[in-house]
Amino acid sequence: MRLPVVYLVRHGETEWSKSGQHTSTTEVELTENGVKQAQDLSHFVFENQCQDFIEPKNITQVYVSPRKRAQQTLELIKLPEKEKVPIFTEPNLAEWNYGDYEGITTHEIRSTKFAFWDIWRDGCPNGETIQQVATRCDHVTAKIMAYQIDHMENNPNSPGGDVLVVAHSHLLRIFACRWLNLPPEHGRYFLIDTAGLCVLGYDRSMRSPVVKSWNQTTFSNDLVHTEIKYESILENHSNYNSQNARNKTFQGGPTLVYVTPWNNHGYDIAKIFKGKFDYISPVWYNIHRRSINQYELTGGHDVDHNWIKEISDQVDGRHVKVVPRFQFQGWTQMDYQMLITELNEVDSLVDTLILECSKQGFDGLVLEASYIILLRNLVMRLGAKLHDQSQELILVLSPRKPSIPYFTADQFEDFSQFVDGFSLMTYDYSSHETPGPNAPINWVEDNILSFTPKMMNRGKLFLGMNMYGSDFFQGRAEHITGNTIIRIIRQHKPIIEWNENFGEHYFQYQEDGISHIVWYPSLKSIESRLQLAEDYGTGLSIWEIGQGLDYFYDLL
Repeated sequence: MRLPVVYLVRHGETEWSKSGQHTSTTEVELTENGVKQAQDLSHFVFENQCQDFIEPKNITQVYVSPRKRAQQTLELIKLPEKEKVPIFTEPNLAEWNYGDYEGITTHEIRSTKFAFWDIWRDGCPNGETIQQVATRCDHVTAKIMAYQIDHMENNPNSPGGDVLVVAHSHLLRIFACRWLNLPPEHGRYFLIDTAGLCVLGYDRSMRSPVVKSWNQTTFSNDLVHTEIKYESILENHSNYNSQNARNKTFQGGPTLVYVTPWNNHGYDIAKIFKGKFDYISPVWYNIHRRSINQYELTGGHDVDHNWIKEISDQVDGRHVKVVPRFQFQGWTQMDYQMLITELNEVDSLVDTLILECSKQGFDGLVLEASYIILLRNLVMRLGAKLHDQSQELILVLSPRKPSIPYFTADQFEDFSQFVDGFSLMTYDYSSHETPGPNAPINWVEDNILSFTPKMMNRGKLFLGMNMYGSDFFQGRAEHITGNTIIRIIRQHKPIIEWNENFGEHYFQYQEDGISHIVWYPSLKSIESRLQLAEDYGTGLSIWEIGQGLDYFYDLL
């Protein structure tokens, strides 16, 4: 005997959902991409039935929020014999009323109003409480359950009884909690993307409500999961949503990505996905100290102005900033000592860097050096000169590890007055001596809290995320990129496992009698770190986009 289900659909993308602005009573229409999302959802799910347990022909009732974005989404969903299905516009399905926070992003609220604001705990001033939203959901779930129970009692062997609900993110998350008899606050654990599909149902009897599927999207094909098979990677790794390629979905702070000449696929990725990035940092320059007050920059031959023009054109009114990395190269301890103690050395280097940025038309630079804690004068003077020219300075920071000196929170706050961002290298956690994950998620979180125990300047922290993996064998460790990982899994067909403590996938294989263990990013590991960055309001720093698999960037 088949038990009925409830399909939950969040409306497609709007300009406000894309920017992260809280949207309840404001009427906004779907973007062009939001229309495409809803059309694809209809095509792949309701018209072509991409999952065995989805049976659109059994939908016999539809409930939809009165808001225009939900109504528009429903119009784009083509159900079998839709004209015969009763559609109810249900006021109780309107989004949580955000009151004074209408139109404001979480980042803005935490930066200007309430540093530790959490909607699930604190609600919204002059808006609804979470209990009021839950009560509205209870009215609808009771109505649907009564309808489905009646259907099962009177027509147990006939098709039908399924219900489609089209509404909004927070509302549907609370709806799911009330369906399961959970407190509404547990909605924090049920993320749902624009045009995402969730399926609620029953386990063996109508007295046991369950979640059958959550947050499926036509673009992820439900690949963002802890349980993945090598076949799904081989089949999907080069696919991405071209309609959404220039729409930023990450709702934390700015996104900085690195591009290197030795992985030139990154140059193409920068062009394809440029709307998802706020800063692009080509790894072009090295800084050499030649003699007293004499500095030389090498690598300028790699500068490609045609490529710069192509990636820096505006996307949705946003200008993508090009900030090449400048790295100290071949410096002796004496070179550092002179730069630390002699202000004329500082000024000579600052002038050299400023001249190059101005000549090339860069939007600023990323600076990477050892002993950065001791280079306060350099950072202060360079930042001031760049800011005078409306250019920006981003500083590379090593992560917190026992073997590496690191900024204290006070030093981070001090340097924050001179720079626009910190690119934190939260990767390379393991080594050939201690094989393991690239960036355990608890360690990544510890770094956020170590540098920014308070919300102050947390938006300037760009959380490092690796697009490469590591292959450990015979006491050695080798970094591996996307092409290599595809070759390995195609050849060895490994069983891929998820480590819950580290939040990363890994697998083992044998080659020429040698045992290997590989840790490599996955859609799930990336999603987990994106969520961490959003929760804390940090930005992202991605090393580097030429190394990853193309479908990774859909998540950004």
